[in-house]
Amino acid sequence: MEFQGFPRIHSIFYAVFDIIKGTVVKHQVPEGSITLKAPQQKPTPNDQPLVARHSEASQGSQQVSSERQHSQHQKQYDSQPPQQHISSNKPLIDFEAISEYIIPKNQLYKRLVTISTGNYKVMGCPVVLHDHEKYRNLRNEFRFNLCFIFDDQAETTSYEAVVRKLSRVLEGLELECDFLSQDANTESKTVQNVIEQLYEDLNSYCECQIPINAFNTINLKLFPSYPNPPSVYDYQVPVTTMDVKNMMTSNWDITVQKVAKHINGINHVKKISELTNVKPEWTRLCMEHLMYYGCIVMTDIFQFGNVYAIQPELTRLLDEKSGLGRECLEYITLPGADIPLLSRVFALYSGLQYGLSVRDWMEEHQVNTLSIDIRRFISFGVIKGLIYRVHKYPILVNCHHQQESRSVFPTSEQQYTLINRNTGMVIHPDVLVYLDGQHHYDEICTQLKCSSQELDEHLGFSTKELPLFDSTTTVALETVSCQSATAPNNGAPTYVPQNNFPWKNKYPTPLSVPQIKPEWAKLVNNATMPQAPISVKGPDGSLVPPPPGSKDTYCHWSFYQCLKPTDIASCQKGNWAVTYDDGPSPFSTKLYDYLKQNNIKATFFVIGGQVIQYPDLLKRLHEDGHEIGIHTWSHQLLTSQTNEQIIAELKWTELAIQEVIGLSPKFMRPPFGDMDDRVREVVKQLGFIPVIWNHDTFDWKLASGGVTAQAIDTTVKGWAANASTATIGGISLEHDISQAGVEIALKALPVLKSAYNLTLTSQCGNISHQDTFKEQNAQPSTVTPGGKPSSDAMDSLVFMKTNMSS
Repeated sequence: MEFQGFPRIHSIFYAVFDIIKGTVVKHQVPEGSITLKAPQQKPTPNDQPLVARHSEASQGSQQVSSERQHSQHQKQYDSQPPQQHISSNKPLIDFEAISEYIIPKNQLYKRLVTISTGNYKVMGCPVVLHDHEKYRNLRNEFRFNLCFIFDDQAETTSYEAVVRKLSRVLEGLELECDFLSQDANTESKTVQNVIEQLYEDLNSYCECQIPINAFNTINLKLFPSYPNPPSVYDYQVPVTTMDVKNMMTSNWDITVQKVAKHINGINHVKKISELTNVKPEWTRLCMEHLMYYGCIVMTDIFQFGNVYAIQPELTRLLDEKSGLGRECLEYITLPGADIPLLSRVFALYSGLQYGLSVRDWMEEHQVNTLSIDIRRFISFGVIKGLIYRVHKYPILVNCHHQQESRSVFPTSEQQYTLINRNTGMVIHPDVLVYLDGQHHYDEICTQLKCSSQELDEHLGFSTKELPLFDSTTTVALETVSCQSATAPNNGAPTYVPQNNFPWKNKYPTPLSVPQIKPEWAKLVNNATMPQAPISVKGPDGSLVPPPPGSKDTYCHWSFYQCLKPTDIASCQKGNWAVTYDDGPSPFSTKLYDYLKQNNIKATFFVIGGQVIQYPDLLKRLHEDGHEIGIHTWSHQLLTSQTNEQIIAELKWTELAIQEVIGLSPKFMRPPFGDMDDRVREVVKQLGFIPVIWNHDTFDWKLASGGVTAQAIDTTVKGWAANASTATIGGISLEHDISQAGVEIALKALPVLKSAYNLTLTSQCGNISHQDTFKEQNAQPSTVTPGGKPSSDAMDSLVFMKTNMSS
């Protein structure tokens, strides 16, 4: 992989805690880059260019000359060495605004702390030393931090080990010879000399070797770091970028050797797995390793029925300085044939367009008369970003029962009664699961081991005349073409609910991915949004997990069960909030009746598509005094959605609820609990409060047989039995979308009521029931929840680890 160079250090400063002034900058390079009124220090004749460390220093203390360092490492630095100077402008950062994180609270000591402020980010590893005798004049402890400043968008992974090591080095020097405390109590500039040489050497040569004395030397060297490779899928085709077969030695991993032998630019990952008799997940892992080291790149399965379109980057082909045109001609020309004109090749690429298959393109441009390899021609364009593949996604539409006008995705019980309107025949169950609009032809054909022509025939896209038939359940199929592997946006607000409620608005079709209203996009400021990557879905629709050992940078709940103080996830000791997702549904009325008869209040997180189908049930929920929250419009994994898609999921549901009960709820629950800091920020800016859970009945597994009603009953009784010893209360997750789920809820309620004070989610979050709606002075139905709120509710973020559900 190509290394782009190390980021420039804009400043290095050394800060200590002064018992009178607080956090102060003792030394800084360049002067004035952090604080304008830096202490005026006079160098002493005995000052030496010090830098240090004992056990982590190298065995030799010989200093490397600048000339040798320059010749070896100048090529690694990506800009000119900075000139040290006295700054006449304002400081790079507002030090006072971040000083509490420079010398922080005890929990952050000896941890890498990165602070984003304006156009820069500050990286340090604070240290605190305790010694009653040594620091008796400093409140018995000595606190310091050596910090580096970089551009806010710089990739600073390579510096993390350096910052950590320097903090350990300085700590060791202080313990050994009072290196820092002497500097703090005198006018010497020993630390100043250290950071000056660090600043110059790391920026100029990417390494430094600074002797302190005969026993201590600091050796630092920057090493490049590379991001983890993207996920590999079974339908992708690996293409080598170097001669892997000749590179292999007996020291290579045996599985990688087996897999590499079958990489020829034609076999897809699943086929390689079958040819080598290696597990698919191991094969994908081998591909990721080879991608990490730049041995291969991934492309699409090549077929003459594929459709491609050009990218703006195609113009780079004509740039002589880039050499891309010459590289292209050498790669695509058949062996021993005359090289075609670059202008002709450019025209051929320009002829690829939406709706035109490669086969039709070849006929239109008479490509067979040219001396080019078509497969290599297409692969080169895709790999270099000159063209992109237009995938085809089959999606089930107009699926309805004669007695019902609402569109729903069929259940497993209904799949055998579905009739394809294109063919007049039943859709095979193995194909049906892929017809939700989120799986393209390459993926489906790879998993089912069929060709695209066979899939077309089964779905009826090659049938010119549609048969006439009469059936209780019918379905039509459509294909949607788009560039990336995401569900097509078919949720335009054109649907008018067919019930007696006087709807004023038109809505997206239930279960469709809704489109955002233009005015809603202005409600969120993307400039302040955390740069968390959009999660990727695997072939089964679930999120692709991060590689082992990955850091949880953005507090991702699905993978790390990470919670923020703004997340309501548990209740006060002795209290319990019962919550139900995915309704309302016709099965919900039995649950509503029981709750009313027993004077129990609950929280219901509703699906927007269900609200517009059953508005009377939602109205009853509100009138009975229950709390209502948003559970999105179509139950998508929110971290896999764009900011605009998340806004649409929440705002359409909010609009439907507001039209039914006249109020807009503040509570929302992400489907499957899936959220990270990006999702939290969107939710926050829209005025919602996220609610998770710490107890899951797993009733959502009942339909698939993953859990039994008896097992859930045992689990609930276990919660009740632990009530006397539990340090916090609970928020339980259940569902009222099915009859089985409601029956489970009816059995669980008396058990939980016997052990806990059943209350509302608002009390768990120390929020008044009246404040659960956005409208000022909202007057929800009268509710008298039991129990007294605890002042430490928001601090009680202890939770039980659960699988993704809801």
